[in-house]
Amino acid sequence: MTPGCARVARRAFLRLLRTGAALVAVGCVAAGCRTPEPAAEPAPAPRPLAEGTTDAPRVLVQLMSVERTAAEVVTVQFVLVNPDPSAPVRVGQLFGVEPADGDGLAGVHLVDGDRKKYFVLRDDQGKPECTSGLGAIPPGGQVTAWIRFPAPPAEVSRITVQVPNLAPFGEVVIAQGGRGTAPTKGAY
Repeated sequence: MTPGCARVARRAFLRLLRTGAALVAVGCVAAGCRTPEPAAEPAPAPRPLAEGTTDAPRVLVQLMSVERTAAEVVTVQFVLVNPDPSAPVRVGQLFGVEPADGDGLAGVHLVDGDRKKYFVLRDDQGKPECTSGLGAIPPGGQVTAWIRFPAPPAEVSRITVQVPNLAPFGEVVIAQGGRGTAPTKGAY
């Protein structure tokens, strides 16, 4: 191709591109579409208030919230993480009290500053009001779990969360319908 032909071909190609872009713009305006706005950055994942890892099986327990969800109820939420990227981890009775409680968190309890313990609420059949049937956590996976407790008196604003097979998560602020705050440094 001669330089003159190449120049003509390039101009024709650029004209075609401009015409195509103009047609797209006109069609978009006629159809009422807008230029897409840049996507907002996703909100950062909530950070745990506290965390600890059990020995056997290895499960990372992240305390996500301790919240007074009603005048008589405190709800605690956890994320249980399998840190092993190659094998599932069976939770089993790691956090339970009795075999009848199933693969759940019924063994977790709260302790206030007066050393009074608060155990999981139970329904009319005696079943714990918490996540149950946890089974196995897939490799590198996680599950969200919750537990409901009787609420301590309204003047109790901090609580220790005792999870079987872990050191206590101490001095956690009980949120009033929102997220609790992190325990004091060295409290667990």
